[in-house]
Amino acid sequence: MIELVIACFIGILIGTTTGIIPGIHVNTAGAILFASSGALLTQVSPEFLCVLMVSMSIAHALIE
Repeated sequence: MIELVIACFIGILIGTTTGIIPGIHVNTAGAILFASSGALLTQVSPEFLCVLMVSMSIAHALIE
């Protein structure tokens, strides 16, 4: 459970970064995350990546 909270905070951090910096979109960060998911899934659970991507998207939409 604590892993999902950590994933949420990391997603908020990435979403805030993509929302503040012009020219960087959340889809770019999502594509990079999705492309590296094969390697990431050896370290974290699929739920971790899902929470990370959703929180990243929501934070980007609110900060933008």
